[in-house]
Amino acid sequence: MKTIKSSLIALFFLASALIVGATQNFASELVKGVVKDGRGQDVRYIVYLPTGYEDGEESYPVLYLLHGLTDDEKTWSSAEKGRMQGICDAYFDAKPDRKRIIVMPDARDTWYRDVYGSDDKYETFFFETLIPTIEKEYRCKTDKANRAVAGLSMGGYGTLLYALRRPDLFSAAYAMSPAVMFGQRRPKSDEDDFDAKLAYAEANDVVLMLDKLEDKNAVKFTIDCGDDDFCLQGAWEFFRKAQTLKVPCELRVRNGVHSWDYWRVSLPKALDFFSGDLP
Repeated sequence: MKTIKSSLIALFFLASALIVGATQNFASELVKGVVKDGRGQDVRYIVYLPTGYEDGEESYPVLYLLHGLTDDEKTWSSAEKGRMQGICDAYFDAKPDRKRIIVMPDARDTWYRDVYGSDDKYETFFFETLIPTIEKEYRCKTDKANRAVAGLSMGGYGTLLYALRRPDLFSAAYAMSPAVMFGQRRPKSDEDDFDAKLAYAEANDVVLMLDKLEDKNAVKFTIDCGDDDFCLQGAWEFFRKAQTLKVPCELRVRNGVHSWDYWRVSLPKALDFFSGDLP
């Protein structure tokens, strides 16, 4: 058992937590923080710092790990669901050369986008405020080659969206059960502002965005989805389009459904992928 410590960060609210690691000799850390978005609202996040971070001066690659709909920044690290700290502690203990900082922000139900008809500009906040804040406060490697994104369900869609929106920032994207079909639904023809809503939907359609990717090799993708997952159809559509356009994209389908039992197995596969191993 080990104590997860918190340190003071400007503008951030911090808390301490007691978390049981995979073994007693781990000394990784979860740091909780809050940063203001463009509206002055609090956006909470949790940062995983690998074993040895506090004792050295080394800089680390960074992974932005996104949650699903109805979840928050705590879900990936919760003992009931994600259990990411124990998974990552064990993984990095076995493969210490692959250690990285992992950032888990709360996105509420924004689908990681600037919300239509709202001043809630989450995507703008993510790129203009969150990433610079993390790279200022922590020893992150800040080049594209050492920055990656992954997530599940709504966060899987957000993973594809962010990698396609900013291929200059991310080298790799690992989408678990990406909710592609749900994240880019079209408005009904009788809805108010139909044309504007349709334009918004098309601008955030990750399948259509593949056509706009100027450098087809800018980002490498993997989609990991269960064979009985209701998101498999959208995952397949994205994969087929990427394949047609010769965008590097792997599709891995294992036995499973839309569940944490599946995604906990996916996380070390994602870490392998970011280190150059195919899942």
